[in-house]
Amino acid sequence: MHRSAPRRAAHATKDSTVANGLSTSAVGATVRASNKVVGTANLQVGDDYTQNAHLSAAAGGSPSAVASAESLLTSMGTFQNVALMGWGAGDPEPSPGTYAWDSLDSRVEVMGTTVPESQRMITLCSAPGWMKVGGESQEWNMDAAVAPSYFQDFADLAAQVAQRYDGTHRGANGQLLPKVDYFDVWNEMKGFWNTSANTWDYQGYTAMYNDVYNAIKAVRPDALIGGPYAPVGAGTAASVSDPSSIHGAYGVVDQRALDVITYWLQHKVGAQFVSMDGGPAVTNESGFASGQYFVAVAHWLRALNDTSYPGATTLPIVWAEFYPGLDSTTGQATGQEAVAIDVSNVIQAGMAGVNYMLIWEMEGGADGTSPFTGEGVWTDTANAGGGQPTSLYLALAELHYAFPPGTPVYRTASVGPISALAGKKAVMLISHSPATMHVAVRRANGGTAYVTMGPYAVTVVTQPVGTHIAPHRKGKKR
Repeated sequence: MHRSAPRRAAHATKDSTVANGLSTSAVGATVRASNKVVGTANLQVGDDYTQNAHLSAAAGGSPSAVASAESLLTSMGTFQNVALMGWGAGDPEPSPGTYAWDSLDSRVEVMGTTVPESQRMITLCSAPGWMKVGGESQEWNMDAAVAPSYFQDFADLAAQVAQRYDGTHRGANGQLLPKVDYFDVWNEMKGFWNTSANTWDYQGYTAMYNDVYNAIKAVRPDALIGGPYAPVGAGTAASVSDPSSIHGAYGVVDQRALDVITYWLQHKVGAQFVSMDGGPAVTNESGFASGQYFVAVAHWLRALNDTSYPGATTLPIVWAEFYPGLDSTTGQATGQEAVAIDVSNVIQAGMAGVNYMLIWEMEGGADGTSPFTGEGVWTDTANAGGGQPTSLYLALAELHYAFPPGTPVYRTASVGPISALAGKKAVMLISHSPATMHVAVRRANGGTAYVTMGPYAVTVVTQPVGTHIAPHRKGKKR
């Protein structure tokens, strides 16, 4: 059963206090919030479950730790995704017409206990070995494509999946299975590479996508289906063979990846969202500048001609795998610096038009660190005492409660190592500094509040536009 979320998010950082009586010279950064609405917050941060999570039945999780992690998921209103096969899920059709649903059922049930159907997704990848190029020997080769002669078989499997999770079917235990609304077709063009042309086989992928789309819609007209899950990550200038117009301090996107999206937009039979994944390159200007990568890709898509590329300007954008936390020196930020960069990336992407950003595995290790994002969202649930919130959870929870989808966003201007997101009731501050600093937050009517922020702190201050500003304090209602 879907549990109701807590009334408010946890305090994002413990080191934010009002600094009374500060002199102007003590201020290290200033944020001005105006009465001018410049956009709307329409972003949800989500989770891709992988083999590293212990939340599903038989995954080895401690019941108390799993319950704690699931409570955190519920409190964040987190969009969630599981793979059809691989990354923790078993083969759903080991031989033609013979199904084995237990593994996928258990993972879908996690979504069913934490979020409503409108926030559940299944990525239709990978496929049983007998469907793949190379046959059964490729069963667990995640980089093997479905053979063209088996496109319809894969489409039929996808339709079986959509029907199974339509909210009316029961699992082996007799319990009603959760309903899933979203289906993303394949993953990063795995196996769809045209060696002779030295580019992606977007024709083959789109043919398979159309078969899947038609098969699902025949049994689930209400299903929300998308693709092409294109790998549009940036590389360094020296590493990209076919550089595109999308380039900057965050690196360079390969034109061949963009061609996947444009071809799919032109030739798909239908779609309810467009998906892609990837991240900025590690450059000497990574860190907080890396968020401009997401901005540039989203703006590129939205600038396409919607007549020539139907849906380019209107389809919701799903960032199917999100790997933030880049640091310009080491390539991987850690600790509170990772939290600040992660949240900065999320905000920049969301304001550029990305609707869903799915973190590739929210579960961290015993200490909360993550090889994917620098900082996990909760600690390892394999042992009792795990499933505890990390600093990244606290920051994302604050973002969720202060800026739920539909929240008007107001213009801000920042001076110093700080960035901000302002709504009518709150301002989220992100420190870009490795040192403690005092921040002046100036509201539209001329009043000022001072906030002391620790290194790379992320915090929220309440700020009804044009009225009184106060720091968010534990226990107070918004």
